[in-house]
Amino acid sequence: MEAVTLIRWAVTVAAALLWATIAGHNVSLAWRGFVRKEERVPSIIPFLGGFIACVAVIAWPLESSNKWAVLLGAWVLDLGSLPYLALGLLVLYRDWHRR
Repeated sequence: MEAVTLIRWAVTVAAALLWATIAGHNVSLAWRGFVRKEERVPSIIPFLGGFIACVAVIAWPLESSNKWAVLLGAWVLDLGSLPYLALGLLVLYRDWHRR
């Protein structure tokens, strides 16, 4: 295996594990805030998981079109990425129409 390919695999695996950790933490925050109704739920940077997923997919050494579907799946599964963005846009839209 070439050194560059090995490094790309290492970056992909490390970024994927970091994404999974951030996504799990975002699920924990959502559970504590919306289900358990805790008053103060500290948040990490919401879109960080989405950016880390981008790094993992870009570094992925296999050339296939399926890797972009994996990125979309990562954005949907991470509550801090696409669902959080959709919720934010919905709130902005609602506030804009109330004026």
